[in-house]
Amino acid sequence: MDQSKRHLQRFYGFAAAWSFNPTRGLWILYLLHCHWTLFEVGLSEAAFHLVAFLAEVPTGVIADRLGRRLSLLVGLLIHAATTLMLLYLVPVSVTLGIVSVALGALSYAFVGGADQALLYDLVERAHGKEAYQRVYSRILAFELAVQALSTAVGGWLAVTAGWSWPFAIAALAALGGLSALRSLPEPDRRLGVPGQGMAGELRQALNLSRGVPGLRLWIVLGAMLGALVTINNLYAQSTLVLKGAPVSWATTVVATAGLVTALGSFLGGQEGKEKQLSWGSAFLGLFTALFGTMPLTGGSAAYLVAAGLDGYVDPAYQAALNHAAPESFRAAVLSLPSALFSLLMILLFPIAGWAMGEGHLRAVYLGLGLGLGVAAAGFRRARAIPRSGSVVGE
Repeated sequence: MDQSKRHLQRFYGFAAAWSFNPTRGLWILYLLHCHWTLFEVGLSEAAFHLVAFLAEVPTGVIADRLGRRLSLLVGLLIHAATTLMLLYLVPVSVTLGIVSVALGALSYAFVGGADQALLYDLVERAHGKEAYQRVYSRILAFELAVQALSTAVGGWLAVTAGWSWPFAIAALAALGGLSALRSLPEPDRRLGVPGQGMAGELRQALNLSRGVPGLRLWIVLGAMLGALVTINNLYAQSTLVLKGAPVSWATTVVATAGLVTALGSFLGGQEGKEKQLSWGSAFLGLFTALFGTMPLTGGSAAYLVAAGLDGYVDPAYQAALNHAAPESFRAAVLSLPSALFSLLMILLFPIAGWAMGEGHLRAVYLGLGLGLGVAAAGFRRARAIPRSGSVVGE
């Protein structure tokens, strides 16, 4: 086995460390356990995405300029620190808790974009860039399976051993990922643009979408899809409890959803399957709406189907975006949908939490379903826009 393929295999070590987060399926329940309201939960998520919105593209430029592996190392360290801050500061005050949640966004900003940019280079070396959708779908499926396992472990630990254990283990897992990154190479070629400072590269990265037909629409649709799905997933814990589920049921369903999403991702890894974005998003909207409007058993089943569809459409979108991004600014370009996603979350997440807290659960989920239907129509439109060069291909 050549060195490039060995490096690709070692990327799984980082993926496992980043994904094994036992707090993922219960951090909102922890906030509720500490007597937060759903509106305060929404404010904390809005603060998280405010920081993410401000940091996403600059951290992408930093990754392109100073090194994607370095960006991942910083992200893991911040994740470990803010996880422990969340554990100890949330019970002290809502303000300190919101600050802890918000600072946690920096870890995702440093990792987001840099991880896919580094992976794309590894795949290109080992198999060629056309293999990215297939390889990414398998790594995503692996990450989702690890997330599901860690969610189940977190729920079990919270019930049997107390809330501190899931947070401590999440921090240790992040620190464990530092060693996995040491063996991964940076791209051989010079990243960024010689002679430009950080500010100049940031401006150029922000302007790149003007020269790529349809890229702006792809960015908007990806952000929209991500925001609506994330609202569904993050509030799934509390939605299940509001429908009468005990904490053990809620965490089990969320963990199972992670496995179903992993399966969907694995099945969605065939190259050249952009059509799955439009029809997959349409059905995703339908089953998201059913999750919020049906009783506990039927709603849980609908949530699991929606989770599978979420995993199925994601590899096609990420492959399209990666193929369109130039190597010198890949991490920065991949950060653009994340930045817009964060802006949407700032606006929509607290509104959804307030509406659910006021008894409008069904209305919120019907709105999510409608929004995903609009995204499905948008993906159909995006696929029809003529594209050339390295732009996303059919």
